[in-house]
Amino acid sequence: MYNDYEENRDRTILLSGSAYKKSAAKALKCRQKGNEYFAKKEWANATELYNKSTCFAEEGSELMGLAYANRASCFFNMKMYSKCLIDIEHAKQNNYPQEKLAKLDERKTICLAAMEKETDRSEMFEPKLDYTPNEMFPCFADVLKIENNHQHGRHVVAKEDIDVGKTVMVDQSYFAETINQKYRRCGNCLRSAENLKPCHKCTFTMFCPRCEENSFHDIECDVNPTYFGCLDFMSFRMVVIRSILLTMNAFDDNDQLIAAVEEMLSSDAVKVPESLSDPQSKYRAFFKLQPNPKEQVDRKLPQKIYLIYRLLMGQSKVSKIFHSEARKRFLMHLIGHHVIVIKN
Repeated sequence: MYNDYEENRDRTILLSGSAYKKSAAKALKCRQKGNEYFAKKEWANATELYNKSTCFAEEGSELMGLAYANRASCFFNMKMYSKCLIDIEHAKQNNYPQEKLAKLDERKTICLAAMEKETDRSEMFEPKLDYTPNEMFPCFADVLKIENNHQHGRHVVAKEDIDVGKTVMVDQSYFAETINQKYRRCGNCLRSAENLKPCHKCTFTMFCPRCEENSFHDIECDVNPTYFGCLDFMSFRMVVIRSILLTMNAFDDNDQLIAAVEEMLSSDAVKVPESLSDPQSKYRAFFKLQPNPKEQVDRKLPQKIYLIYRLLMGQSKVSKIFHSEARKRFLMHLIGHHVIVIKN
């Protein structure tokens, strides 16, 4: 795996903002390091460094094209032919050197020929349910249901006998932070071995094709990295910020959000969710994860809320929505609720 010391060092440098900007020198250095792993046939490690190279390269630059072409070679050697073809096109779209195009086209021809004879392993890491998905809970197989009682609380039970080895649940995190694997995984769904694309502004966020078109990272990206303070709180604050942004996007407007929160606060905390099929129902399930607030003892909670509040209100898209004193107070209380849920 890519050296943990180097990754932690990069995170430390990030706090000062010096690793936040694109850099041709760093893009080249990462690609050269990736070439060393490639020579040793360590395809996953090489891919990670090529990913990092794309993050530091300017969009549309030759360095970007070269990194994509190198990553295509990794996918080819891992027999992920469909992903190899995608990266070949990414390379061409990013100023790949004209004098090397013939070699790239040759790789495409070889890849297409291999797909006719061998199994494409591009989706080998993509789990699938062995049963029809539940209509209201798409992550569950239809052989499962959620129940609630005094003995077990909310829990999942089988509606029928299930054979050993069958996949009955496939879900992804509601939101996440990649921490030490920023250049291996999608910054939203955490999928790995994907055709990841870097943010066009920052140097530490990548998204897979499913998550590339999202409505939260532009705001995250504008949060000043020098505000984060120590490393212990950096990732935690970004997770809370992501959770608030997803919440805002789940509702049509702020009034609808406030009404939903008030309704959830007054309803049964352990009530089984009616659905997990849309953003609002998923948020309701997340919101209900809060333990008893009276049992929470965190003397730094007000400080955490204030720091995250300042980070969010520093973004014009957020401050325009939470403009009145009442709405500012609501946002602070909402941040506090999210902090308690995530912390526990």
